[in-house]
Amino acid sequence: MKTYTNTPFAALMFDELEDYEVFIEELTEFINLNNSAGAAFNNRAVANWEIGKVEDALRDFDSAIANLPNNHLPSQNKGMMLHKLGRLKEAIESLNLAVEIREDLATLRRTRAHILIDAGMLEEALKDFEIAIKIDPSFQNTKIERDNLIGRIRSMSSNIQISGKSFINTKTLQGGH
Repeated sequence: MKTYTNTPFAALMFDELEDYEVFIEELTEFINLNNSAGAAFNNRAVANWEIGKVEDALRDFDSAIANLPNNHLPSQNKGMMLHKLGRLKEAIESLNLAVEIREDLATLRRTRAHILIDAGMLEEALKDFEIAIKIDPSFQNTKIERDNLIGRIRSMSSNIQISGKSFINTKTLQGGH
């Protein structure tokens, strides 16, 4: 149990609901006895998230963030959970905090880039992919994802220009100015 009270995790993956419930109880006992229990709050949040207790998880992630101001993982975990819930603005805010703490982490930049894409913030996502490549140029998937995003942005830009020309031509054909 000591590992779970000292080290924040991103996932737990217990087999049974009962395992989660026992784990949550043990962490709750630890938290009640310790004022500064950031890792325990984070791990209890992850456990609650994994069994679908979203509001409990959100409260614990907020406590973990407050207790571990120099650790990016609680903010990253919260952001990923909010993303899965479709709460993109909040997810991005949480990941922004995580990036402020660990701006040198390529996987975190990639995570935020994917959420930015889902939010339609393609240029911002492209910047995160570029930074992730500078941090870790050996990870080819980031380059592929960046290149795919560049293609998507160019395609969208091209469609807007074509659409604009089509609109002008249509007005001209209809006798407009």
